[in-house]
Amino acid sequence: AATSAEGNCLPLGGNMMGQNAVNTDEQRFDGLLRPTRLEGSRAGTLGNRNYIVAMGTSIPCVLETAMASDQPGFASCVINRDVLSDNGRVVLMEKGTQVVGEYRGGLQRGQKRLFVLWNRAKTPKGVIVTLASPATDALGRAGVDGHVDTHWWERFGSALLLSVVGDATSYASSRLQDSDVDAQDTASAGQQAAAIAVEQSINIPPTLNKHQGELVSIFVARDLDFSRVYSLRITEPRNRIFDRAVLGDFSPRTTLVTK
Repeated sequence: AATSAEGNCLPLGGNMMGQNAVNTDEQRFDGLLRPTRLEGSRAGTLGNRNYIVAMGTSIPCVLETAMASDQPGFASCVINRDVLSDNGRVVLMEKGTQVVGEYRGGLQRGQKRLFVLWNRAKTPKGVIVTLASPATDALGRAGVDGHVDTHWWERFGSALLLSVVGDATSYASSRLQDSDVDAQDTASAGQQAAAIAVEQSINIPPTLNKHQGELVSIFVARDLDFSRVYSLRITEPRNRIFDRAVLGDFSPRTTLVTK
């Protein structure tokens, strides 16, 4: 009921709640009749594919440095094959290209892979390019695997120490009950010291160790454009020149492109 200006009680409309429910149903039905508007996407081109290493390319790389996840650090690897352009006609990063990356460490409990970000590549000819791409394994799974040290003894050795100290102090207290020596404070201090040791060591994170010489992969996360550092010229094999000059064979064939 509502109150009027004179203080009299006025009855509310009995169909107000029902009307609100009807309005809600109408709004819900009206929303179902509105289609989802999706923004269109325009197709484009990569440009000159002779200069492009496309996003999604997987590049194998051999580790030069070992890695341990207990501290952040840098890592380097060497690409063990030529990296071709998107059309497969030009070698853009030669075999022996060095790649430098970083890892920030800190595995969480239960994790078995370390995230590594490869920052920059330097070819044997002195060409550098920013990669900013993650490390994967040979199957494309993110991160690198390795031997995981869970530090079992460092973590649970303190718990064993707590158990031994507790048993020893309990035994000593029972032996001294009939004497005038109060061993309860000593027992309590020993248990507190063991508890502090457990608290400080139980949260030691696992450490992943990766050895040098192992194979990892680089998943290229963006298109790499080498058009500003390379210029190309079209060449033909000698037998093609002979066929054109002597035999008059001018049929079109696939040309070779070199830097």
